[in-house]
Amino acid sequence: MAADRLFEALPKDERQSFAELPSIVHRLEGDAEKMRARVKELDRLIDNVDHDEALGARAAPVGADLSDRRESMAADLQTARDGAQQRLTEAVSALETIRLELLRMHAGAGSVVSMTQDLTAARALSADIEHVLHGKREVARLLASGGDG
Repeated sequence: MAADRLFEALPKDERQSFAELPSIVHRLEGDAEKMRARVKELDRLIDNVDHDEALGARAAPVGADLSDRRESMAADLQTARDGAQQRLTEAVSALETIRLELLRMHAGAGSVVSMTQDLTAARALSADIEHVLHGKREVARLLASGGDG
């Protein structure tokens, strides 16, 4: 059962205690989608670097400097991809943690303290993801403007 349906099925007083839960869940779902898209984008870029390197090796030998730059670019892209994948995993895990805590609450085994901690952690994760995406947008903006700031 999805978190939103579990939340709506809680008694009114419990829903009021966690009024921010639907917006946090919605934001995390959006964050997960953005991270999935970022992973795909980085996968394409990594493939392009690998493809260009393969073409370059067949067409003509390249200097050590260009080869080093390609390797550095590929490593940087892989690091960024790994970070995006980690944030995606964390977002999905946070959503599942909230869903499981809602199930516990329905079973009478959940606690307000535990749910509050889960929501606090989810809020912090969402803020972290937004900072990463903001940084990416800012870099893209600076590159598009020629770095003039």
